[in-house]
Amino acid sequence: MRSFNVMALSGALAHRIAQRYGGDERRISYLSSIFNIVANCILFIVKIATGILIGSIALVGDGIDTLFDVVIAAVMLVGFVVAFKPADKEHPFGHGRFESIATIILSMLLMISGAVLAYESSSRLFTDAVMSRELWVELWAMIVVVFNVLMKYFLVRFSYAINRELKSESVEANALNYLGDVLNSLVVLASFVVYYLTGFQHMDAIAGIFIGLMIISVGVRFVRSASSQLMGEAYNDEALKDLILSVDGVTGVHDINRHSYGPRGVLAMHLEVGEGLSADKAHAITESVEEKINERYKDIDSTVIHVEPVHTKEEEEIERKITSIIRRHREIRSFHKIRVSGRVDFHIQVDSTMTVEEAHGLVHQLKKEISSFFPGDVEVHVEPYGRKR
Repeated sequence: MRSFNVMALSGALAHRIAQRYGGDERRISYLSSIFNIVANCILFIVKIATGILIGSIALVGDGIDTLFDVVIAAVMLVGFVVAFKPADKEHPFGHGRFESIATIILSMLLMISGAVLAYESSSRLFTDAVMSRELWVELWAMIVVVFNVLMKYFLVRFSYAINRELKSESVEANALNYLGDVLNSLVVLASFVVYYLTGFQHMDAIAGIFIGLMIISVGVRFVRSASSQLMGEAYNDEALKDLILSVDGVTGVHDINRHSYGPRGVLAMHLEVGEGLSADKAHAITESVEEKINERYKDIDSTVIHVEPVHTKEEEEIERKITSIIRRHREIRSFHKIRVSGRVDFHIQVDSTMTVEEAHGLVHQLKKEISSFFPGDVEVHVEPYGRKR
C-alpha cells in the first residue's frame, strides 16, 4: 500500500508540473532538476550525520553517493540551461551536447569516489572499528535508511513521470541511478540487521565494498551512454522504418543514424526511390517523409535525407521481360543501357550490313512485343555492332 501511495504521489506531482507548464519543456526541466537537488541535499545531510554518529562506513558511503546525485542534478540543470540556448553561428545544431560532456566528467568523478569507498571499506576489514550497538542508535539508523528508500523510489517514479514530457535520455539514466540507490540502501539496511542480530562487525565493511562497486558501475554506464551519444548512434527503430516506408514513392530506407544534441536530435538516412522519378517528385517524397517524422517524433529537430535512385520491383520485372524479348531476336548482336521509368529506353547493336529498312522493321517488332505489357513510350537506339560505347 505504501509503494502504491509513493507511486501515486510522484505521478500526481509530475502531472501537476506538466499541467501547469504544459509544452514548456524548459521550465519543466528546470523545476524537476531543482526538486531533485533539494530532495538529495536533505538525504545527504541526514545520511552523513547518521553514518558518522553510528560509525557506519556503508551509510557514509551511501551519503557520498547521494552527494554525487546532488551534483549530477545540478549539472543536469546547467546542462538544460545550456541545451535550451538557441543555435548560433558557432553552434548551428545548438548546445545540447554540453549535457553529455558534463555527464562524462561527473561519471569519472563518480567512479573515483566509488573506488575510494571500496578501498576504505576493504581496509576496514582488517581493523577493529565497529558500529554502535545501542538500540536507539540502531533504530534511528534503520528509520533513516527506510526513509531514504522511500524518497529514492519516489524520485524514480517522479523522474519517469516527468520524462514523459521531456523525453530526455539523461533524465532516464538518472532514474536508473536512483533505482540503484534504492538497492544500495537495502544492502545497508540488511547490514544493520545482520550486525545487530549477530554482532558480525565486518558486515558494514562488506556492504561498503558492495556499494563502492555499485557506484563504479553506475559511472561506467553513464560514460558509455554519454560517449555513445557524442559519437552518434544507429537508430534501430522498426516503427520509424515502417513510417518511412508508408510514404508513397519510397521503395526502401537504410543507414538510419541519430545524432543527439541533448534531448533533441538530427536524423540522417538513405532513402530509396524509383530511378525514373523527376527531381521535383523525389523532393516532394523527401518532404513527405520529413513531415511524417516531425509529426510522430517530437524530439527530432531536423532530418537529413540522401536520395538513392533504384529499380522498383515492377521496373525490374519489365526489364527482365525486355531482356528476354531482345535475346529471342538473333539479328541483335548485343544490347545495353536498358532504362525503365515512365518510358522504356535501350540500345541494341546489329550487323553493320543490316539495311535501314531492316533495322526499322526490327525496331517496330520490338516495340510491338514490349507494348503487350508496357503501355508507355518505347525508344530503341540502333547501333552498328562493334561500335565503342
